[in-house]
Amino acid sequence: MFGYVTVNKPELKIKEFGKYRSYYCGLCKTLGKNNGILSRATLSYDMTFLVILLTSLYEPRNEIKHEYCGLHPTKKQVIIQNSIMEYAADINVILSYYHLLDDFHDEKKVRGLIGASVLRNRVRRIEDKYSEKAKFIRRKLKELSVLEKDNCQDIDRISRPFGEILGCIFSYRDDAFKEILEKMGFYLGKYIYLLDALIDLKKDQKTGAYNVLKYKDFDEKLIKNDLEYTARLAIIEFEKLPLERDLNLLRNILYEGMKVQLWKYDSKEKGRKHVL
Repeated sequence: MFGYVTVNKPELKIKEFGKYRSYYCGLCKTLGKNNGILSRATLSYDMTFLVILLTSLYEPRNEIKHEYCGLHPTKKQVIIQNSIMEYAADINVILSYYHLLDDFHDEKKVRGLIGASVLRNRVRRIEDKYSEKAKFIRRKLKELSVLEKDNCQDIDRISRPFGEILGCIFSYRDDAFKEILEKMGFYLGKYIYLLDALIDLKKDQKTGAYNVLKYKDFDEKLIKNDLEYTARLAIIEFEKLPLERDLNLLRNILYEGMKVQLWKYDSKEKGRKHVL
């Protein structure tokens, strides 16, 4: 995951941001408990959002704890844990494992190989637990890899596999909300893939790495319009869900937080420092 689906902190109340941190810390603790302490390095804002979304929708019992952690050794942190975090932590490890492998195969990053080696045994156990989702994720990642190696120049086509992966991940249960969650995840996945391409464009031009925007008559305004449109499609699906718990927090992430990295990108391009 890329960490683009996060909060716009200045627009949150102190209590709301505290709740967000409690979910984030809870997911971090769950990762360490279930998959080893090193897996906590894979923690992402995107998966934290999924936890909050599914918690709001399905309302599992939240367990509130006060615990120390390595980053805050002198003061106990309030953490939230629930059954949905078990799922999110496992999926987070699967995605991180294949992302690390991709880093090694495509860019020969040694840390990618080392990280994947650390997670390999954990991933095998998790894939047995979520066999159908794991097979789907592997198939779509392979499809994405083939398209990238073929220098695909179609933005919709190249972003579709990652959208389908997130759609699969978001559809937590086979119930009345499955189709809505699947569509929402699909649009978020496409948004994340395209935003990542935009942010990495100059770096990829220098290194020669694949980037779909290198092969287009690049028009930044059109790309940003595509991003805005795709985000709105995700929001339309989101608003169909009967949510109450943490609704303001979720709306902050979707309506504003997803734009934070784009704002930073704009500020960098204009030579100005963006202060959140």
